[in-house]
Amino acid sequence: MARITRSSDAARDLAEIASYIACDNPTADDRWLDSVDRALRLIANNPEMGESVNHLRKDLRRYIHGRYLLFYKPLIGGILLYRVLHGARPIEDLFG
Repeated sequence: MARITRSSDAARDLAEIASYIACDNPTADDRWLDSVDRALRLIANNPEMGESVNHLRKDLRRYIHGRYLLFYKPLIGGILLYRVLHGARPIEDLFG
């Protein structure tokens, strides 16, 4: 099984997004986190499936998951989840 490592920024992003989702629907945050985990397992086993975004960071890739963007770097035997951001946010500013 491929390894999934989360950066501290990604862990914080996931917690903040789940908290925001739970404000509207207390059970939806768990479903959303489960869906992210499924997407990450898929990506970890197929790390080239996401779009390259080298203009933001070297070797960085992006996978669209609903309204959110999963930014990751392929590693030997898995991936590093770098950030999880809402697609409406000014992405370039956050990587600048």
